[in-house]
Amino acid sequence: MTKYDHLTELFGLANVHVTHYQLVGPNRLNLFIESTVAAGVCPTCLQISLAVHEYAEPQLLRDLPIWNRRCWLRYCPRRFECATCGKTFVERVAWREPGLDYTTRYEQFIYEQVRRQSVAQVARDERLSEDMVHVKKIRFSARLDGLAGILINHAPHLLPSLFHTQLSHSQWIFGNCSRLS
Repeated sequence: MTKYDHLTELFGLANVHVTHYQLVGPNRLNLFIESTVAAGVCPTCLQISLAVHEYAEPQLLRDLPIWNRRCWLRYCPRRFECATCGKTFVERVAWREPGLDYTTRYEQFIYEQVRRQSVAQVARDERLSEDMVHVKKIRFSARLDGLAGILINHAPHLLPSLFHTQLSHSQWIFGNCSRLS
């Protein structure tokens, strides 16, 4: 048993081990995590690779609050080298989408909060802009309704507006997603 096994178990994120933590003031907790999955799947040839090529720069990802503290995960994604095709690739994890600075469960948490409270209140509570709360709600709603693929494949012109600060297109999406209310 390692030092933080109990914290890892309480944390509850699959295939992740907490290596240590840091309290940052009275309202923030940083958890240092690493993946426990031994292999990655090459996106080029779909073969399994066990060869870790290197670790990427540390990333800070927003996660669910823990013990009334905002929680950030410090994570260094691994880059694998494929023995079959020779390409290197970054591991994919189920709890985070590439390019986002928060976990999928945090996105769901925001969505659930907005269903019970106003966007403005959730933004204040989470110390986010209202636009970022809208984006997280839209992204999770799109996943629920299966629209993520539709947006990417058939309406890519909507993506720049959705993931920045303009809300004219997101208002369109709000009006067309059945599960948003």
